[in-house]
Amino acid sequence: MIIITPRLAAQPIWIEPWGRRGRKAIQKFLLSVCESETDIIRLDLTRYARSPRTLVGDLRKTIARCKLPLYIAQRDQYYVYIFRKELVE
Repeated sequence: MIIITPRLAAQPIWIEPWGRRGRKAIQKFLLSVCESETDIIRLDLTRYARSPRTLVGDLRKTIARCKLPLYIAQRDQYYVYIFRKELVE
């Protein structure tokens, strides 16, 4: 299970594991992040059933493959941040 905590949300959003169509689900999620007005999203992977390292790798591959203006930063094993490139440039 993944918890998404946008900077303006009062409650975290819970997302179930991706399932069989993981690549398309990740791509759809990242496209929705690009279209949203949120600058930074924190993924809380403490209750994620699979390997957090694998998920981070899949997120990075999808961002590179789709040429999305996003960066991934991993603070420790269980917290991953997705933020827009214009915040870094």
